[in-house]
Amino acid sequence: MNIPAFIMFAGFIFWLLAFPMDGILLTEEGGRPLILYFLFPHIAALYLLSFFLRKRLRFLADAGVILAGITTLAFPFHPEYAHVLLFLCGPAAAPVMIRMGVLLKAEPNFLKHIFLGLILGNLLTIGVTIAPAGYWAYVLTAICLGLSLGRPTIILDAPLKKILLHQPLIFVLYTLAGLMYGFLAPGYFAGDPLPGMEIFFYMAAIFLAWYFFSRELNSLIYIAVALAILSQPALYDLNPLFFTSGIFSMQASMGFADFFVLALAISHCDPARGIGINSATLCLGIAAGVMVSMTHLEMVTMVAVMGNVALALSIVLLMVIRRKKSAQEHETSSVQVFQDPLYTPESTETAEEIPELETRKEVQLPAKVTGMLSQREKEVLEKVLVNGRLYRDAAQEMGISESTVKTYMKRIYIKTGVKSRKDLDELCGGR
Repeated sequence: MNIPAFIMFAGFIFWLLAFPMDGILLTEEGGRPLILYFLFPHIAALYLLSFFLRKRLRFLADAGVILAGITTLAFPFHPEYAHVLLFLCGPAAAPVMIRMGVLLKAEPNFLKHIFLGLILGNLLTIGVTIAPAGYWAYVLTAICLGLSLGRPTIILDAPLKKILLHQPLIFVLYTLAGLMYGFLAPGYFAGDPLPGMEIFFYMAAIFLAWYFFSRELNSLIYIAVALAILSQPALYDLNPLFFTSGIFSMQASMGFADFFVLALAISHCDPARGIGINSATLCLGIAAGVMVSMTHLEMVTMVAVMGNVALALSIVLLMVIRRKKSAQEHETSSVQVFQDPLYTPESTETAEEIPELETRKEVQLPAKVTGMLSQREKEVLEKVLVNGRLYRDAAQEMGISESTVKTYMKRIYIKTGVKSRKDLDELCGGR
């Protein structure tokens, strides 16, 4: 059955929010914060899979779906073993998260699928929160988690420089998120708010991020940082209003940040490793923030101030690097690939930009690339890349227009995560 990527992604997000991430299904039975039992093995597994264990990912992802589903269904019968079950859920969910990157990247408009998946996943979580409790909810989450069973999961082994560059900023931002949520949540929920009301601020931010900033993704991280700082007045004045406004502001901050982190990862040439590394760093930041808020509440203000300074320095550093990168690319007349990670260049290759067939290395289309493409896209890529045809020549041979060839090439750029003909050639082993 051909299930859209956003449906499978939403099912996974729903399971995360409703169960292992201190969700309603966990807290109702366990009665105590257990998120760290899930996060630490989850983080370790994500880093291991992203950097070292790159084989048999499809098998590992399917095994993870089954194991996580079983632990979810078993929890209501044995809540006293919650820490053990969550410890198993952590590594089980890691290859499933990586699979989500592959599935989303395969969609031509993957930003829309990220948006729809996050929104639907949160709506399902709200539904479970306000609905009468029962075992049906555990069954539903397990079914939603299993929607991706049997789907492809591959790693392309592309350079990770752009992904690694953002890790310090992601870590500090999500550390502040975990810190502030741990500090603000007790005061906020003591006011008996409407169930799930704070999640609507998160979803509103997701919508704004997708609708207004899809082509200006770097702006999202600046907005997320600003909103994270605006969530902190309660650190200095324990006014109930500040707890409420702080939670709303932090939820909005995380909406912008989550969309940026996912878009950055999935726009990468290797979405599996991109989403694995970004998710691991994100979870590591949350874990660090939660630990400080749980064990050293007196240090929350100091850590928040230090976090704000670190965020400001990270933003300045990124801006300097992006400006330098942009200047270098302008000097070499190349396309801009860092300022906008989703930038797709206009396909304007000329005969002078394409090496003669005699001087080109033989290019083979690897399975890691062809596995992402439709049959028609494979045919176009073979004409252009393997046979070295100009777009107009490829169009004539295939009986289609040159603009149609360019459209197919743009889709190929998006699916493979490359920004130019040269990058695509290198990905396929040419030159």
